[in-house]
This record gives sequence, structure tokens and C-alpha cells, in this order.
Amino acid sequence: MKLERLRNLREDHDLTQAQVAQYIHTTQRTYAHYENGDRSIPLETLIALAEFYGTSLDYLTGRTDVIFPYPSKNPTSQKKLNAPKINCSSGRFIIETAWFYKAAPSLHLSRG
Repeated sequence: MKLERLRNLREDHDLTQAQVAQYIHTTQRTYAHYENGDRSIPLETLIALAEFYGTSLDYLTGRTDVIFPYPSKNPTSQKKLNAPKINCSSGRFIIETAWFYKAAPSLHLSRG
């Protein structure tokens, strides 16, 4: 396992060993042993660390070099990823349509 990745991720997020240890419900000393390779990391702890850093077990264990393989679970950023692109003319159409319906809320369009 590429244990330097744990240290690099922690340092990239400006976190101390104590802060990460608190998140995974262990002591700073135990976490230091994980980073230094002195102790094996339980699977549940690896999963928690992968979720915490938004990466995969494959990245933590050195099976891939892709740090962020999955879309964020953050609903706001997910909406941004799925939002359609709007160009100037379609944006203007949307605004004009919104103003039309705001000005005439009782207007109902019927088919046929």
C-alpha cells in the first residue's frame, strides 16, 4: 500500500494527524502508526478515509493514480455537473418567457 498517499492527502487538506484520527475515532498515535506503516489499517478505517478525502480505496492502496474518480456526493456540486449549458440566446428566451408568465399569471394555454 502507498502509505505516503495518506500523509499527502492529509497535508494537502492542511490537517493534523490528530484531526484525522478524531474523524476515524482513533488516537493520533494509532493514526501515526498507520501513516508510517507500523500497523495494518482495518478495512473499515480505509473506507472511512477514502470517503473523508473523496477518493477510492484503489487510490489509497496504490492500485490507481486517479485521485478523485467519483463525482462528489455534494448535491450542489452534482447539480452543477448535470446543469445544461445555456448560451446567450437561450438564456434570453428563458428570461423573456419567465417575464411573460409573471406578467400574465392567469393566462392558460390550451391545446387544440
